[in-house]
Amino acid sequence: YFQIYFFGELLSDAAIPDYLKPANMELIRLRKNNIEFCLKSVLEEIAEAPQLLYRNYSLSNISDWISTEEMDGLLNGVIEKSLVPARLLLRYIHKNPLAGWRSSSEFSFDDGFEHLTRFVDRFPFYSFSKLDV
Repeated sequence: YFQIYFFGELLSDAAIPDYLKPANMELIRLRKNNIEFCLKSVLEEIAEAPQLLYRNYSLSNISDWISTEEMDGLLNGVIEKSLVPARLLLRYIHKNPLAGWRSSSEFSFDDGFEHLTRFVDRFPFYSFSKLDV
């Protein structure tokens, strides 16, 4: 939806999620009562969680839609509440979520990772950042 809205077209047919493809619409109709929507933001969810249960996180496009301050709060929340060591893979189109974090010696960044991952990601228009905590 956002690609059509912002760019006027899909940048790649691969950008259409499987669940929106015609072949899967009947499955969606059959399972529509299992869909549950939450009116909480991911920022609120993480702020209210006592501890997160994972070590690996994949955050896609979030930095393109929220402010730098909100993104910093999200990253700090994930870092503070995650099991350690933790790894965050962040995909973005416009705004690198780790741009201001690169000066920190507290975390490990893998700059070569982005170039490798571009070849295997099904959405070739994304850029990547990886943060090891």
